[in-house]
Amino acid sequence: MKIWFKRLHLIFALIAGLFLINISLSSSLLVFGKDIQQLWHPKQWTISQSAQPVDLTRTLTGILAQAENNNRSITQITISNRSEWPWEIQLTNGEQWNVDPNNGDIIHRYQQGEDFYNWCQRWHRWLWIDNKTFKPWARHLISGVSLVLILEVILGYLLWSIPRRGMLKRLRLRPGRDWRTRFHQYHLLIGVLFGVPLLLVAFTGLSFNWPTQSIFETVTSSTMAIRANNKAATVGGLDQLEVSLHKAQQALPNASIRRIYFPKNAMDPLQVRMQYAGEEAPFSYIWIDAGNAEILTLYDSAEAPVANDWWDFKYAFHVGLWLGSITQWLWLLIALLPAAFTLSGGYLYYKRCVQKRQ
Repeated sequence: MKIWFKRLHLIFALIAGLFLINISLSSSLLVFGKDIQQLWHPKQWTISQSAQPVDLTRTLTGILAQAENNNRSITQITISNRSEWPWEIQLTNGEQWNVDPNNGDIIHRYQQGEDFYNWCQRWHRWLWIDNKTFKPWARHLISGVSLVLILEVILGYLLWSIPRRGMLKRLRLRPGRDWRTRFHQYHLLIGVLFGVPLLLVAFTGLSFNWPTQSIFETVTSSTMAIRANNKAATVGGLDQLEVSLHKAQQALPNASIRRIYFPKNAMDPLQVRMQYAGEEAPFSYIWIDAGNAEILTLYDSAEAPVANDWWDFKYAFHVGLWLGSITQWLWLLIALLPAAFTLSGGYLYYKRCVQKRQ
């Protein structure tokens, strides 16, 4: 049995090794991706500090006026929850602006996806493939590699547990041994210590692409609420944009507006995503007919079933934000583990082959 587990462990590593290294390196950069690009280009990713709170309506009016003067249309506005980061404005022509909300200045213009963080994200999710036909397949490939990583971790635990007698003894680091023995000891010890969080990170990663909602429902014994708009706009347009945003804030007074998706067509609703103080992303949704400021559909994450809470938490867990900087640094280490395991496992396999030849 143990021989077959070893063979499967090796075969999976040989098949997915290069992809595991890619995922490992890209995810390690993503952990501090936005901080890196802020340090790299501070003038483009840092805004002026102001003692006064930002006037949302006035700032939006100024941004919309600038877009109109440039013959541009806005598709999305992302409002950062960090005071030193700019607002990100996405335009219909693929252009993106970084705007200082304190004075309305455009501090950086670039094409969507050209910034460092999105460059790393495209590497991590799609292997830089932008073709619409092959991009979904690249995403499935990465999800498949995540599944292989889960199987590798499980096989590693099985190899450690056979035989059960002496499991803890096999984790001891014995100095004075040759390099091959040392690599094997470190490979086993680190794998046992960090295998479970690595497995969960891989599972939450593939959950962004593959349907795993039923697993969350089974574990929590609850049914997930659907986040979707089920009503059509009757007036359409943006004539009542200011009143619409005011109503959205009134509907969820304890949450903050973080993303605004503008209508693509004349009769599409305005979509607003809002974030509570304890959340790492805006998980509440409000759809509004911005032509008459009527709220069409509302999804409040604070009133959501337990399954939705766990489903939302997977994002914070996957990127290492659930305990702030503590888990970010820990997740940086975990992100590097697939590459470390692949390379150390390859070294052990190579030394074993050399030993057999001798």
